[in-house]
Amino acid sequence: MAIFIAQVLPLSGSIIQIVAPIFALLFNMLVSHWALTRESLYHYDTQNLMSWIEGNPSFQNDARRKLVDCNAMEAVAAITAHLGRDFALDLPGFIY
Repeated sequence: MAIFIAQVLPLSGSIIQIVAPIFALLFNMLVSHWALTRESLYHYDTQNLMSWIEGNPSFQNDARRKLVDCNAMEAVAAITAHLGRDFALDLPGFIY
């Protein structure tokens, strides 16, 4: 966005030269806010999932018996590694 505006500004009037950078700043703030919100929700949901697993012995037994399937590569090993580190649960990786 900034590269496009930098090319157009010398050819535009003074009002556009004032409004365009303000618009670019607001647009960048909107995109940054969206990305931060998305990442925050992802981490919040992951923490809730790990807390649920920590308090659910039935799920833990199923995971130890390799009965837990997962449709995401990250969760196969990353979530179980976090569970081991954060909650001292020794669970094998989920089945992808």
